[in-house]
Amino acid sequence: MIYEPRAGSNVTDCIITICNLAKEKNETVTAKFNDFEFTATPETTIDELEILWYASMGTTKDEFKRKTEQYPDIKEWLRRWDAGETVWTVEMGGLGPGYEQALQIAAVEMIRILINESFDCIGLIADPDNYNSAFKAITNKVFEVPLVKNLGLTGAQFGAAMSIADQLYRRSPSVALADEQVKDRKILISKSFPQTE
Repeated sequence: MIYEPRAGSNVTDCIITICNLAKEKNETVTAKFNDFEFTATPETTIDELEILWYASMGTTKDEFKRKTEQYPDIKEWLRRWDAGETVWTVEMGGLGPGYEQALQIAAVEMIRILINESFDCIGLIADPDNYNSAFKAITNKVFEVPLVKNLGLTGAQFGAAMSIADQLYRRSPSVALADEQVKDRKILISKSFPQTE
């Protein structure tokens, strides 16, 4: 049996679900989470799969918990942004703080729409035509957000913002920000952007 985790779900939910399904159905259950394939038999324990998951990332459960306090799941990431707290992201512009803030605001608003609509990136990636049309519909909704409209983004800025949003939402902040390709581009952002009068 194959279990497909929904976008926005976390690895613990996936592990618990496949272990429970394996016991309930008395058969082997597999699932892919961020390109890692889990296999649960009726005898598999949650702890066993968690150890495999953390080992695949070169860490332990305790170390991962310490890091995820810094890099929360996407819903907590958005909650922190909305509360005016700082959150980690990836620098995309490199052309100054105002330019970067505009990119990040657009990315945040796209993430908000993806969460609110429970957008299933994983399920749609297998079907590029449907993924592209669904993603375009989400993109159009982002442009309807007054705050994003008022930013006056260029196409390049909007594309960079959507790239950030896609990575943080689909992969989760903890996985996306741990990627070696962005290790030197991590920045802290807040909606409370400093202003001068």
